[in-house]
Amino acid sequence: MAGQNPIAHCLERLFLADDTVLAEKAEHFQGLCSTRVPSKVFGKGPNSKPVISIHLAYENLGRHDWDSKLAAELAGCKPAVYDTAVSLTRKHLGIVPVVSFESLTVALGCTTMIKQVESLWDSFQESYLGNLSVAKKLSAKEELSQPVWKGAIVYACAKALGESVTKAPLQSLCSCSLPELTKCIKVVTDVAKKAIEELKSQSTKASRTPRTTGKRRIGEDEDVVEETPAAKKVKMPGTKKALFGRLKRTDSKQAPATKEYKPISGIVSMINRQDYRQTRRYRDYIQWKDSLIARLSNSTTTIE
Repeated sequence: MAGQNPIAHCLERLFLADDTVLAEKAEHFQGLCSTRVPSKVFGKGPNSKPVISIHLAYENLGRHDWDSKLAAELAGCKPAVYDTAVSLTRKHLGIVPVVSFESLTVALGCTTMIKQVESLWDSFQESYLGNLSVAKKLSAKEELSQPVWKGAIVYACAKALGESVTKAPLQSLCSCSLPELTKCIKVVTDVAKKAIEELKSQSTKASRTPRTTGKRRIGEDEDVVEETPAAKKVKMPGTKKALFGRLKRTDSKQAPATKEYKPISGIVSMINRQDYRQTRRYRDYIQWKDSLIARLSNSTTTIE
């Protein structure tokens, strides 16, 4: 990479070389990293600074499909080390994304559970802050204002309701490391255990389908006529053998015989079974042919 712009090199390796807007943003963030972030934050990987600069620029442009695995590989460090470096860089630069439960659930496609998420958040806050002193409550409230806690609440609620959600998009949306998100999820599940169990029971009840029998209830369909007790006692006359006998006799009755037509040559006969020799056109043709033969015979006689 000697002699080449590190941002341009990393963008090329990340298959983003043609994105000029991202390149400009990445250069800006690299300048901020060089002046505000201690160099030891980037000491675990030779390309950590340019890759993290591109990462922050990518998020700043509102994109949330960043490939952290590929980025860590390019930075030259393990994924956990890379996540920690990104998290520390955000803290030094004062980057705190503004997220809400609504925006998180919309991004994850789980908008139907917004009420359950908010309810779990209230239960968690009440349990988490309930036994703390006034001084500790202030610092705890400041801690809970971090986006990672909202991501943890959404993840825990989604799992309790049986929704399919992974940590990767929440990590990107909340701008946190995977260890931070995992730690917060564990705290939420431990503190709000009772509320999560209630959500699980609600999900189980909702997934159950009512048992139905093969019988059809009277009144559920307009076409169903209620049977009277007298009508239920009446049996159909005849046995099964007699019934099949009646069906056989019915089937054996032949339909009225239709007139059979012999094959007749000609287009007209193919259309409506009419003999072409009985058509007006054919009679005109015969008359014309006879007159033509007669004229030809007369002309031949005159020449002789």
